[in-house]
Amino acid sequence: MKLIHLTDTHFVPSGKALYGGDPKASLDAAISDINEHHSDAELVVVTGDLTHWGEPEAFDSLASTLGELRPPLHLLIGNHD
Repeated sequence: MKLIHLTDTHFVPSGKALYGGDPKASLDAAISDINEHHSDAELVVVTGDLTHWGEPEAFDSLASTLGELRPPLHLLIGNHD
């Protein structure tokens, strides 16, 4: 079984930065690599903290971004969510 684990995405609303970084750009790069090299994975598990401050807009942006992922997905919340 090929399982991929991503953690602590700390998403913020689209267009915002987190401590000078862009969580969406980082996850976009990971998803691109997974889709190109590991699309045969049986499951991708993303564990919290999914968002940094828990705003609905951050969850919307995360959902849209994760929608690009080819393998099946399972999410687990963290203390920031």
